[in-house]
Amino acid sequence: MLRRLNGTVLFFVVMVCAWETISFFVGTDKLPHLYAVISSIRTSLFHDAIIEAQGGGTAGYSSHLAATFLTMLLSLWIGTTAGAVLSLVCFQHPATRALHDSFVETFRVVPPLIFAPFALVFLGPTRGAIILIPAIYSFFSISVHAVNGLQNIPRNYLHLSRIYGSSKIQTMCKVQLPALLPELAGALRITSALNLGVVIVAEYLGAPAGIGRVFKFAISYNNLDLILVGIFWAVAIAVAMDALIVLVAKICLRWTTRESLGQAIDKMAT
Repeated sequence: MLRRLNGTVLFFVVMVCAWETISFFVGTDKLPHLYAVISSIRTSLFHDAIIEAQGGGTAGYSSHLAATFLTMLLSLWIGTTAGAVLSLVCFQHPATRALHDSFVETFRVVPPLIFAPFALVFLGPTRGAIILIPAIYSFFSISVHAVNGLQNIPRNYLHLSRIYGSSKIQTMCKVQLPALLPELAGALRITSALNLGVVIVAEYLGAPAGIGRVFKFAISYNNLDLILVGIFWAVAIAVAMDALIVLVAKICLRWTTRESLGQAIDKMAT
């Protein structure tokens, strides 16, 4: 623990020194000093003249942070739920499994932002369109991990469930779903970080509020401080979300061991 803490402190010290050195050589117009960025974080949180002048409201960054965080949560929840449930249901039959795999494998290689123009045309520059774009990415990302997790379930669990006379729904809910959850927890950590990036870019393309919209304001004014502040808050949101996922996974998935799954199968016989 102490070694990890020392490593973290050393990392931040090196990053601060590197930042200030680069700022000194390239000039503060291209990379402001760290203390200037920290000052901007504090002063722009609840009020900023550029955000207000561009029609972004009088609450500074705070309202846009809330909009981005809410969009991230909703899109992640919609995409994750749809991807996991559809994969689990389609996995029960060879025909639907093949159709689902073909669909996912075809569209998962498509860049998620390619759907942005279609969403913005059909739904307009609304919050619904901005939620839909990252939700599509989350859907395909979780679907790939869900299929991989279902394929890795030990076959003896499925065979035992059939021997005990379990229906497909019982096997799906009491064997496959519990075995799938640890795989989804790891996938969710990766997906959430990339989901946030898609949200911010989608907001930049067209959204009533959000960090991406503030980036558009900052670029029009050539204000690098405001962009760096947005990057800081984006990193803070990503770190907070990752910590939340890890905490929830530790609390909710303590029972996901081979022994617990075996006990769950035994209960099916009763």
